[in-house]
Amino acid sequence: RVVEVLNRFISNLDPEGRVLFLRRYVYFESVTDLAARFGLTENAVSSRLSRIKKRLKKVLREENIEI
Repeated sequence: RVVEVLNRFISNLDPEGRVLFLRRYVYFESVTDLAARFGLTENAVSSRLSRIKKRLKKVLREENIEI
């Protein structure tokens, strides 16, 4: 069930957000490397990832999945 919720969440992200999220939290790419790859500042990458994580936490709570 958790995998289904995560897959649905990730598939609903915009393409850039999806790649940022996966490269950071699945492939453990650094924020510095992500910023360089996407032509963003490290702060912009960190902020974007923070907002994505906040939305994910909300979805997990709504689905009654312990975090």
